[in-house]
Amino acid sequence: MGYKIKILINYSILLCLMVIYSCKNNNKKDIVITGKNNHYIKQKYNDKGILVFEKECIKTDTGLIGDGFVKFYYEDGKLKSIVHEINDEYDGVYYGYDKNSTIIQIRHFLHGALAGSQIFYENGLIKQYVFVFPRTKFDSLDNSHYFIVYYGSEGKIDSVENSPIYLVKIKNGDTPFQIYFASPPQIVSKYSCELFLGLKERKKSIVIELNDSNLGYINNDIKFFNSSANGSAKCIYHAILYDSISHQLIKKFSISLPLQKLQ
Repeated sequence: MGYKIKILINYSILLCLMVIYSCKNNNKKDIVITGKNNHYIKQKYNDKGILVFEKECIKTDTGLIGDGFVKFYYEDGKLKSIVHEINDEYDGVYYGYDKNSTIIQIRHFLHGALAGSQIFYENGLIKQYVFVFPRTKFDSLDNSHYFIVYYGSEGKIDSVENSPIYLVKIKNGDTPFQIYFASPPQIVSKYSCELFLGLKERKKSIVIELNDSNLGYINNDIKFFNSSANGSAKCIYHAILYDSISHQLIKKFSISLPLQKLQ
């Protein structure tokens, strides 16, 4: 696992360097093209005159800042990656391609940081899925923030690592926690919330199926459930993962929120 996480973190560092390069590179070969409504496109060409980088910008009091698409190209002009940028930060879906124009990565960014699904392909098949749970100022980064699915030959699910449920402390009024859920490809994910009605009634519980009607969304990729346990003695979140092709059970997970943590 350490090796896989190391690959993820190292690539994250590489992407950060790409962002810095895209925002601050002022090489003489850069060309700024003025458009309508304060819209600019910044481009860079290689020695052969082939476009290798371009980004949309807007002009502010401090200069040009990224606002729109960012594209990198291979030396032969083929598209290498594309991502959306807001205020000089990656925000949205990142698509990475090999030199044959085959998709090799789909990543999600939120305010400049990796958040949500990160999918890696090999020979056109999914090789690895990593869900990076959103972080808040109350969190510290550790491996529990990652949920990983490994895919074997023919794209079949090999194994999973860590839990697809993650609790985030937000301290926001009556909702001190948010529970985030991963949705891996080729996996049917069923989530539920079990509320125990009171300290003297632990055997009695109410099960709430979590679906689009009661989940919140940061974007199409990141979904969450606000949790205050409604004054219950305990709140347990369950996840059941099935292989969408073979319909076999992959794994079950649970995370508990005792009442004393919510006071």
